[in-house]
Amino acid sequence: MRDSMFWELIMPEEQLGMQIYLYVTDRGRSGYNVSVWGSDAKPVALKLESGTVESAVDFDDFKLKGLSFTQTEP
Repeated sequence: MRDSMFWELIMPEEQLGMQIYLYVTDRGRSGYNVSVWGSDAKPVALKLESGTVESAVDFDDFKLKGLSFTQTEP
């Protein structure tokens, strides 16, 4: 495994939660999942994707099948 990132957001007043998991392997395999859920156990939205990226790709400027992530300078 090369690297992965995970975010979770909970909005109690709206009774919503969201998580995003993103990974890149040392062989160029990559993927993500995005899940949004409410007060039920069933997700309100779920998106799963996988694919390949070039070996030089990192999380400073990442794009894969509809998900874009850019890390700007602090």
